[in-house]
Amino acid sequence: MNAAQRLLNMECPKGPVDLVIDSDTWNEIDDQFAISYALHASEKLRVRALYAAPFTNERSAGPADGMEKSYQEILKLLSLSGKTGCCPVFRGSDRYLPDERTPVRSEAARDLAERAGPCAGWSTTSAGTRCLPTWSGTSPPRRKALCENSA
Repeated sequence: MNAAQRLLNMECPKGPVDLVIDSDTWNEIDDQFAISYALHASEKLRVRALYAAPFTNERSAGPADGMEKSYQEILKLLSLSGKTGCCPVFRGSDRYLPDERTPVRSEAARDLAERAGPCAGWSTTSAGTRCLPTWSGTSPPRRKALCENSA
């Protein structure tokens, strides 16, 4: 990526930004607020998919249970907000990555890989798509592609 492309990627988006949300929704209440905001801020955001992420704590029996609880919570949230069917919802992995080189396949990972295809390399493509890395909270950064058509 050259300097001009880096500067372009730092510009504020013009118009709504497409996004996916990867969330351990049943773990803590902040994720319900984030999803609700994103679903109702259509002038700024276009939610393209929601992914249920695994978690383990006193509220779950393990990563698979935490992910399934998050998946069901996302569906409940969509229903309560009148947004059922607004975007696809995918189950994430049922276990954590065993190491840095071994993937864990899931519906969510497959969908994200398909969506990220035109954004590989995080640079401006011939179609004018820009990709920005994002993360939230104090969690370790996870790559989420926010793609904007700047054409």
